[in-house]
This record gives sequence, structure tokens and C-alpha cells, in this order.
Amino acid sequence: MSRINHLMNILGASTGLNKVMGDVLRILILFAGSLWLWEIYLELKGFRTTLSEESPTLGDVVRAVNRLSKEGFVTTEKRIRASLRGEGFEDLLVSLNLNFEERTKLLMDDRVRRYQLARQRAFSEFSNL
Repeated sequence: MSRINHLMNILGASTGLNKVMGDVLRILILFAGSLWLWEIYLELKGFRTTLSEESPTLGDVVRAVNRLSKEGFVTTEKRIRASLRGEGFEDLLVSLNLNFEERTKLLMDDRVRRYQLARQRAFSEFSNL
């Protein structure tokens, strides 16, 4: 199976680890391609809540990132992340590893578009207060 077909299978999944993997990729594309693992988890909870779906566990997100890394869709790097307390802590920096065609498919994904529209509506309602 070609890499683009495999990506489309991941994005088309409606349950299980593949759905979490697809949503991790969606979160990364929405946030310029790189986030800390903990941020991915938090943003994915918001993403799923916005789409009226149940959020995955942190364990599910970790498994999804590990599998995406193994399959070459993301790269990961353990680094020290700064905090407001002045002490850094170790976290995993996760970055997309997609070519132009793959990024384009991801940006055109229905779930990405639905989330962007819902977020846009929410921000416009908020700005009208």
C-alpha cells in the first residue's frame, strides 16, 4: 500500500487507534506541524469536544504518536520544555513528517474543516459579545 493510501486509511478510520492517529495528525496540521505531546493531548480533548465526541485517554494518544512515529508520519524528540515556574521538564516534541501532497490531503480532511468551521463560529459569537 502506498504511503498516501495508508494516510487516507488512517484519516478515514472511525474507531480505535487509527482514529486517534488521524486526530493527532489533524491537531498537528492545525498547529503548524509541531506540538508537545501534552499539548496534543489537551488540544485533542478540545477537538473531540467541539465535534461532540468522546476524548481519548492520554495512553491512547501516546500509543498513537508512537505508531505514527514508527510509520514515519511524525518525528519525535525528547526535549526539555520550559514552564512558567522557571523549571523545565522533559516532554516529547512531536512534528509532522509529511510531504506537500500529504499535507494538502490532511488540510482538506472533512474533520479538520468541520472543526475549523465550529471554532470560527465560536470565535465570531464571542467577538459579538
